[in-house]
Amino acid sequence: MTINSVINGNAFSSIANIRKQADAIKQRAEAARKVRNDEQEKTGLIQNPDTGEMVEISSISEEQRERWNDRAEMKTISLNDAYILFMAADPHAEEVEENKALAAKAAKMQEKMMAGKELTGEEKNFLKEHFPELAAMADRMEQEAKQLEKSLQGCKSEDEERQVYMDAKMRIMSGTNKEDGSILFLSAAIDKAYSRHTKKGSSSNNQIDLWA
Repeated sequence: MTINSVINGNAFSSIANIRKQADAIKQRAEAARKVRNDEQEKTGLIQNPDTGEMVEISSISEEQRERWNDRAEMKTISLNDAYILFMAADPHAEEVEENKALAAKAAKMQEKMMAGKELTGEEKNFLKEHFPELAAMADRMEQEAKQLEKSLQGCKSEDEERQVYMDAKMRIMSGTNKEDGSILFLSAAIDKAYSRHTKKGSSSNNQIDLWA
């Protein structure tokens, strides 16, 4: 599914419908989480997301278990789901619904942001005036990118760079980022910054596919 199809399919849906979809997504995620936790308690095993092997829960820390469960949960949330969650959490959603012309313009900027690209000064000013929530997200993206680039500059090997990059990805997957859709934007910013640093091609060649 492309970013265009996600935006075109949801950008102009009624906010009531979007929030109804978001509630359903959260309920599915909660049900999947319960099934996963029940199975782990029953068997005492958890799947290593890197190797696919089943591991004794007692052999890993609680923090590691939470990280692995977070990664397992991300696989149950599609790109479309994450976008719906982001839209449903937007406190200015009603304003967006009232002005379709402004929403159409903002949707193009959302697409640009979700590709990890920085906005122009004019675009930032537009969002600050009409959609401050998106403007704040653009600022967060720039901060994440700058933070990663600074960390990468101190690395002494490609392996160390890769680990710093993966640590940054895991950090933004924690907390509420995956629940409110922020991960869509922050992950794209991280991918783009890593791509720029390594000069190995587009961000799509380097990013970890959270929806694989």
